[in-house]
Amino acid sequence: MDELGAIAIKAMGAAGGAFLALVFQPPTTTRDFVIRSVFSLFSGLLFGDPIRSEYLHWPESLQHIVGAHAVVALASWWVFGAATRVIGAWKPK
Repeated sequence: MDELGAIAIKAMGAAGGAFLALVFQPPTTTRDFVIRSVFSLFSGLLFGDPIRSEYLHWPESLQHIVGAHAVVALASWWVFGAATRVIGAWKPK
């Protein structure tokens, strides 16, 4: 597989995970949507392969690559949302 195809497959998985997160936990504002989407896509692209190979011990097949990138994007959407809520609770009014 060439490099562009590999990046496209990883991006497809990250976008799928971000879409699933959007469906299950929609953002309240447009700003929140943009920030969480960008964060989710980038973290899915960057951390999908290490999670797949080091922690999940999944083989390098198409469905496992897409699944790992989707799981990372989905989890990062929720982690970023929780972090913003915690920081917002500590911020003085």
